Amino acid sequence: MAKHKACVLCLLSLLICAWASAQQPLSVKDFGAKGDGQTDDTAAIRAAIAAVKGVSEPHPGTAYYAEMQELVFPQGKYKITDSLKIGIGRFRGDGAILQQTNPDKDIFETDYAWRLVIEGFTFLGGRDQLSLRNPNLDTGQIEIDRCRFYGASRMA
Repeated sequence: MAKHKACVLCLLSLLICAWASAQQPLSVKDFGAKGDGQTDDTAAIRAAIAAVKGVSEPHPGTAYYAEMQELVFPQGKYKITDSLKIGIGRFRGDGAILQQTNPDKDIFETDYAWRLVIEGFTFLGGRDQLSLRNPNLDTGQIEIDRCRFYGASRMA
């Protein structure tokens, strides 16, 4: 019985640690992004996006719920040269400018925009700045808040 209680306590602490680590915001600067307006930050931002943990699980009585980890872009001007593919997550700019230098590429792009928050960015250049597609007919939760859009070659 004592062994069983110890196993349950270990499992509980592992679940709490996993939940807490999934909730910790990540910074693109921790992955090498400079935000100096000169350096191509595409690879560093892609590495940060790959580290974001977005979890989608069935929730009893409803369709799904999502745990969204936050990726923070501290103040700066982040130059990119290719589209940034994103998934489930919260992407927050703290005075951040994302500048797409290729007029034929989007800035943020996804084929499955289901649970997504994008807030506090200024978007410069690019083709469609935010290209957010979702194949579902009835489900999706996308929040875009306090963003500015300038100089897209097609649509923001």
